[in-house]
Amino acid sequence: MSNETPVGHVSVATQQARFRVQFPNSSPREILVVPLGERSDRLLNEVAAQPFRNAKFVPYTASGEPWRSVILDHHLDLVVMVGHVGENLAQVISIGETCLSRQVKISGVLIHKHADQVASLSSALRSVRPWTQTLAVVSEADYLPGLLHALGA
Repeated sequence: MSNETPVGHVSVATQQARFRVQFPNSSPREILVVPLGERSDRLLNEVAAQPFRNAKFVPYTASGEPWRSVILDHHLDLVVMVGHVGENLAQVISIGETCLSRQVKISGVLIHKHADQVASLSSALRSVRPWTQTLAVVSEADYLPGLLHALGA
């Protein structure tokens, strides 16, 4: 079959182009990325050095004040919590309650590197899952930048 278009006929690609959306389907999101522990904080320091359009990164502190002030002072569309299996994930509850009160959606990323940590993974899932609309469990931190871009960061 020839790729040439006979005179007077419109190509299939041109016909299909009429039905394509010519503009983005949504406005950019405002995203806050929160580390849930010291290991996650070190990882997010590296990730934050990459170019993101709509993401704010806060440092980890035991008090949780950096994320709290950003959630309360900004109009956010999404909070992404990042934690390693085995970390103390106690801040999840405070973050979840704050986001719920502000009607901000929450996504979670758990980094689970060791298949033999089944009990730790189960505990982490029980801590994080009730507070998130979406939760990804990944084996490598290399997935994180792509995941954040896919979420609109």
